This record gives sequence, structure tokens and C-alpha cells, in this order.
Amino acid sequence: MMQEHEVLTVQSIVVDDKVVVAESWKDVCAIYTPQKARSRALNILRAAAYAESEASIFKAITGVGQHKGFGEISKKALSTAVEALEIIRKERLPLPEDIRAIFGFNTKLPLVDLTWKKGHKISLRLGEAKKHAISLLECAESVETDSFLLKHLERDDWQYLMDEFRLERQKSWTEGLI
Repeated sequence: MMQEHEVLTVQSIVVDDKVVVAESWKDVCAIYTPQKARSRALNILRAAAYAESEASIFKAITGVGQHKGFGEISKKALSTAVEALEIIRKERLPLPEDIRAIFGFNTKLPLVDLTWKKGHKISLRLGEAKKHAISLLECAESVETDSFLLKHLERDDWQYLMDEFRLERQKSWTEGLI
């Protein structure tokens, strides 16, 4: 699970005159188009749902969580739980290789693992995974807005466009407070 010193960030940045989504953790930075960022976010949300349902099924079949600690799990219950999870995993939509839904046996928590090309891996609790997915979705939206504005910065009316955009954003933000 993510520790306080391990910050996973999402932001819009300009690379080669294009605005993109940057997902950063430690010394790894992945760059996504808005479409790829949305796809990644949806896959993270799907992984969170898979992990949560698998944990519930495992706990229900084995009785884990009904008492403190794992206690004694019968071989039959464990075998049944493993078989049920195998069936579920075969029938569900596959996840990309860099996103995994898991049940942490030590923590007894459903987790989402994210992996990057350099082999770095982070395990997120469901709340963290969902917040990260929402950040990716919000950033993808902001990238599209920023791209639109960047495209029009060369025009003579760019200042008018920027002022109108800022007024609209302020109005939307203020209306959200009421």
C-alpha cells in the first residue's frame, strides 16, 4: 500500500507543444493522451471492483473476517474459494498487464497493483485506487481544455478567450459552493 512518502501524482504538462497527462511515482513518469488516461482510469476502477468482489467472495466462503485473524481455514473452504475465484477470473473482462486486482492475504484487504515499465509497482487500497482513477479522468478533461486553449493562443483573440474561460470557470466554481 502507498505510504505517505510515496506520492502518486497526476498532472497535465506540455511535451513537444502538446498537452498530455503525466502520471508520476518515485522516478517513473508515464505520459498518456487524454484517451489513454481515461482508459487507464476505467481499468483501475474495474480492477478495484474486481478486487472488492473477489475479497468478498473469498471471505464469505472461507469465513475470513468473521473473527480476529485468519484462524483456521479448512482445506475444503480454501479449495472452494480458489475454484470460485478462478471461474470468476476466467469470465470477467481482462485487465491490462500493468493493472492487477488482488486480495492481500496479510492485510485482508482488496488491493489494486499498478506497474510501470521500469518494474516499479505500487499497491493501492480501494479508496486510493478510486481517487487515482478520478484524478486521471479529471486530468484528461483538463488536458483537452488546455489543448484547446493552447491551439488558440496564436490567434489575436487569445486574451479574450482566456478571460472568458476564466470567468466561466470562476462562475462554475462559485455555483458549486451555493
